[in-house]
Amino acid sequence: MGASQFKFKRNIDIGSLDAENDRFLISAFVDKNDLSLLRDMNNPKCILLGRTGSGKSALIKYLEEHEPYGVRIDPESISLRHLSNSDIIQYFKKLNVKLDLFYKVLWKHVFIVELIKLYYDNNIDKSKSIIDWLKNQFPDKAKKSSLDYLENWEDKFWEDTEYRVKELETSLEKRFKGELGGQVDIKDLMKLSTKGESEAKDTNTVKYEVINKAQKVINESQIEHINNILDIMKSKIFSKTQKKFFIVIDDLDKEWVSDVIVYDLLKALIETIKDLSKIGNVKIVIALRTNIHKRILKSNLTRGVQREKYNHLYLDIRWSESELKQLLNNRLRELMRGSYTSESPTIDDILPDAKTQGKTIISGFDYMIERTFMRPRDVIDFFNKCIKHADGKTKISREVLKFAEDEYSHERLRALNDEWLENYGSLFCLYGFLKGVSTGFKKDEVKELAEEYFVEIIGNDEVKKLSSELQAMFETYGEDFELDKLLCHVLIILYETGLLGIKISPETKNEYVYESYTAIEVRDLLPDSKFYIHPMFKKALRIK
Repeated sequence: MGASQFKFKRNIDIGSLDAENDRFLISAFVDKNDLSLLRDMNNPKCILLGRTGSGKSALIKYLEEHEPYGVRIDPESISLRHLSNSDIIQYFKKLNVKLDLFYKVLWKHVFIVELIKLYYDNNIDKSKSIIDWLKNQFPDKAKKSSLDYLENWEDKFWEDTEYRVKELETSLEKRFKGELGGQVDIKDLMKLSTKGESEAKDTNTVKYEVINKAQKVINESQIEHINNILDIMKSKIFSKTQKKFFIVIDDLDKEWVSDVIVYDLLKALIETIKDLSKIGNVKIVIALRTNIHKRILKSNLTRGVQREKYNHLYLDIRWSESELKQLLNNRLRELMRGSYTSESPTIDDILPDAKTQGKTIISGFDYMIERTFMRPRDVIDFFNKCIKHADGKTKISREVLKFAEDEYSHERLRALNDEWLENYGSLFCLYGFLKGVSTGFKKDEVKELAEEYFVEIIGNDEVKKLSSELQAMFETYGEDFELDKLLCHVLIILYETGLLGIKISPETKNEYVYESYTAIEVRDLLPDSKFYIHPMFKKALRIK
């Protein structure tokens, strides 16, 4: 170490929990194998799947910084939000017309235009238009109509993505009106579709004639032209270059579109990425939160969506203990840059030495890691709170570690509620009965506590914030209420969110969801299955 001693101050940190504002995100980046898989065009993995705070955005930002031929599509900027308020889309949804193909055409059109623009910007003589160049290169008559389709869009190529999406919606409505024989007011049709069953003639007209025509329009939504253009891109354009082209999409967990259509759009996006993965030297990379992915699968359960069909595209973001230690050391180096003439101290120099705890010897770093979900956000948050409580000190004592843990534990519990809100609603209704329990409990040992708690909260505002499925279970109290069924369901949810670990039988080990590669379901639980409060939440839940 150098001559001077670095002192921690409460107004400094080793980085922000928000990737957009994290000043050390690139300079302290840990180059895991995930990055090389993304950059390898022969490897299909391109959907970054992980919990919030696992480093998906950091990967995407680093990829953008180091790959010259790429473009970012901001979900909010393409204005898909207006689709949920679109008269034609609302009308089709009322009729239960399947919009999957239209959503796929929409995504494919957006990606085709962005990829051709990327290629044109980096390869083509700018004296020629895109379409002229394509026609000169590919005079195949069979593809002519598809090139004509692109030509119709040429003047809109340089418009923003939002404009092109609105044009597709307008095109859909025009073709539907054409099928119905001219000028038709969609709002009038919507009124017609909601009339009572007594008006049989009108209702039948909507249900049979209009539905069939609507589905016909959807099924013919430029799909042939789009597929022909993709064939041209695959065999004639991107196969002729050694350059690597990337489209990246992040922030799909933000409110970029209404809940009414968001999961259908995301399902179509995944399917589109699968279709476009066949184009060489092209990758569409998206970040997808684990809980959002669960909702996509659940929302489309009846449509035959199967994760295994897309497994080859998923890159599960996981971290090892050594990788998280490297992350902290990298950030400490950046924080202390200029304070030491030689190497700055490491996390092992800063945190307390190993100490006997029960039957094990545990270091300060091990103590911290035990209280995380093995993801960057947790270790950064915990260490930042340690800095705050170590104000004016050069090292972090065990006393400081405990003070920081108390604040950290409560904040992480609130963050857990936020993370899973759209899946289950307010988690507080589900874990409230666990406050003060002894960890390592069996289901029957907390059954009485659970029933008392559930009876107390039934009918209050918090229960109304639960998902409809959970609300239905609570509302049966006093009728055919099944406490055992509800409790098992709640315990599995708390395992899925990470609050609980499960030891299925005496022969197995206690396992947390981020450590496991196999799902645990209600039917897997046994009478002697044990549940453990994750150490992250022990302080917040007053667990000894």
